[in-house]
Amino acid sequence: MSRKKYDDKFKMRVVKEYETGGISCYKLGIKYNVDAKCVRSWCRLYKEFGIVAFTDNHANINYSAEFKTQVVNSYLEGGKTYQAVALAYGIFAPTTVRQWVMQYNMQVQKSNECYDDGNLWIDFSTFSAKVDEKEIMFTPMEFKTLKLLVNNADKVLTRQVLLEKLWDMDENYVDEHTLTTLISRIRNKIENGDFTYIKTIYGMGYMWLDGDKT
Repeated sequence: MSRKKYDDKFKMRVVKEYETGGISCYKLGIKYNVDAKCVRSWCRLYKEFGIVAFTDNHANINYSAEFKTQVVNSYLEGGKTYQAVALAYGIFAPTTVRQWVMQYNMQVQKSNECYDDGNLWIDFSTFSAKVDEKEIMFTPMEFKTLKLLVNNADKVLTRQVLLEKLWDMDENYVDEHTLTTLISRIRNKIENGDFTYIKTIYGMGYMWLDGDKT
């Protein structure tokens, strides 16, 4: 592989193709004659710092409230990552999108903290739950995972989006194995053979079904 110095425009082009095209670092390395380790490094830089990682010629932009709302809605409704939204709206740093989303979540007054379908009852405000009138215990992370699924009922939440949102909640790293274990434990506690709550969408993620009878 070539070891030449690559300009910022070239790096950004490769990163955008990685973010939007679903192509692996290895395949991009072959396509552009670049060491895959370089591609991986550029993607990590973009994830952490955004476009500013590749250029010093950027302007300090004051985004309007309307623009911020549009960006936040795109993230919340579209099932996209911070990186994808930042690329779509030309925002320098994905962390900016994350900050706006967190600010929005802090401002939103949640009027309904309970879930009840007659079989499963959950009060997210008191961290209590029952299945068929029997009390069950969840860990804090299991409650957070449940709330994400319940609040997005009948929508596919990709594993990547779930990992990102769970990480945001308590600033602790959540990996693929941890997520798989969380989903398995939750299922064991709430699905007794008569009701199905979490559907696996293979190759994508999970969907909350509101207690479909099996």
